[in-house]
Amino acid sequence: MGWVDASSANILVRSAAGSPISLSYWPNSTSVTSSIALGLPSVHTDFTLSAHLPNLHPNTLYLYNTTVGLEGSFVTRRESHKTSKFTLLSTSCQKPNWPYNPLQHPLAINGWAHVEKVAAGMSLRPEAMLFLGDFIYSDLPYAVAEYTSSYYRLLYRQIYASPSWSPFLRSIPWLHMFDDHEIINDYAPSPALSNVFEEAIEPFLHYQQSVNPPPLVPSQPTYFSFDLGNVTFFTLDCRSWRSPQPHRRGDNSTAGYGARTMLGERQLLEVGKWVERGREKDMLLVLVSGVPMTRNWALGRDEMDSWGGYLEEREEILEMLWSSGGAVVISGDRHEHATTLLPPPASSNHPYSSSVIEFSTSPLSFFHQPWTREYIPHPPTDITIYHQWKGDSRFGVFEFNTEGVGKKVTFKLVVDGEYVWVYEWTKGQEVEVVDRGI
Repeated sequence: MGWVDASSANILVRSAAGSPISLSYWPNSTSVTSSIALGLPSVHTDFTLSAHLPNLHPNTLYLYNTTVGLEGSFVTRRESHKTSKFTLLSTSCQKPNWPYNPLQHPLAINGWAHVEKVAAGMSLRPEAMLFLGDFIYSDLPYAVAEYTSSYYRLLYRQIYASPSWSPFLRSIPWLHMFDDHEIINDYAPSPALSNVFEEAIEPFLHYQQSVNPPPLVPSQPTYFSFDLGNVTFFTLDCRSWRSPQPHRRGDNSTAGYGARTMLGERQLLEVGKWVERGREKDMLLVLVSGVPMTRNWALGRDEMDSWGGYLEEREEILEMLWSSGGAVVISGDRHEHATTLLPPPASSNHPYSSSVIEFSTSPLSFFHQPWTREYIPHPPTDITIYHQWKGDSRFGVFEFNTEGVGKKVTFKLVVDGEYVWVYEWTKGQEVEVVDRGI
């Protein structure tokens, strides 16, 4: 499933059967069926088709099937005024058959079983899985083919052919952004890699962007915004328009300062519009980033690949978020978890209660680093609330509650299938810390 709201749903279909495909769907409570013709799958899209189902009823279980044997179900979202409480999942980074086991299917993704176990036991069905990139790995442990669209297409097909997909997992809307490993490690645009990017982005657009929420800018379709009740989300593209990462001069470098961009001019403009709209409507802002906003992963060679390499643009974005009275950032990438407070400086016009809080969580199903610690606090700008690194499967459960006074987010960290930490944050309330600086 792709994007699902109260009145429509997007579904990805793939078939190389060589015949036109139709899809039928109906509410579980009735036998009245609607059908749409999807057409003939083409090699140009790796035989994928995106189905858009309009005019649906809110908060309704729908069933569907296709003429090529694909069948499933989904639940439409509640109406906006009834969505004061809802739940989302978030993670990134996965590799089939990790840790390697010759006795299991080579495409099995062990972390998915943890997602199903946790989600099936939740009182509120997840509105979506926010998958924040590294859905595929083109280059780890090493590339096994040339970086062509055929190679990238193969990697997507392998994930979607995994036996770990269950009917329940297929019924949850999955919303996608891409990060570096959908292209090549630590990707930033350059003339030498322009062809690689074009080869890599093509299957992403067909397999994932095509069923995401509608883009804000059709000519830049890889970032988008959506609302759930009184909460508004902006999902970034952190790769397509970024400046090259600065040269890292040793651990905990200051090289991240300087005039460079991660988002590009137009995307940054759209973020500003989104903040202004959310502020005017008194909504809770949630910024979704493929790489951590915090600069606390400062002791490793990937420091400059995160927002730590783009500190001046980061400051510009944080200034926007502080102006809204407090906001949430959701990120992934680092194969660890960290909850970090990003407060305005003491010299700022913004009160301390307008701090931004970031929840960065990954991987869903891949390695962790058992010996090397790269996360170090940077008070007063980046203040650690919680850091956790053990485990090969990690995702976050976000419970939003905008009823009554204050907009609350309860975050639950799941590691290897078990809840290990719970934290509640309320917009506009101060988080106790020691050092705010000057």
